[in-house]
Amino acid sequence: MIRPVHTLLLVEDGLLDREQYRRYLMSDSSCTYRLLEAESAATGLALCATQTIDAILLNYSLPDRDGLAFLEALHTQNRGSHLPVVMVSSEGDERIAVRAMKLGAEDYLSKRHLTPELLQLTLESDREYA
Repeated sequence: MIRPVHTLLLVEDGLLDREQYRRYLMSDSSCTYRLLEAESAATGLALCATQTIDAILLNYSLPDRDGLAFLEALHTQNRGSHLPVVMVSSEGDERIAVRAMKLGAEDYLSKRHLTPELLQLTLESDREYA
């Protein structure tokens, strides 16, 4: 059986978090991920402009701007076209989650409660509705 390949952009400045996401995603038996990585919002936006990306896993706290500002810039850059984004945060702030969803994020996950199964299921659901 051939597994579909999905290009996922990880916008995360923390090396340990990126490694954890990579491990979680590589254990997904339903598909194969081609991972692109960015340590800043600016680099992530540049990759979105030059690469074909199926979804984005976005950290809320980035060194050059927060995830909400990233979502606003992505919307402007893509001229309103939709790209599935899952925001992750160590803060677990309900207000941030609501704002992220209003700005186009598909989901909001807490880093403290993240498991391989939850991340895989969330990304699978976002692919189905994108």
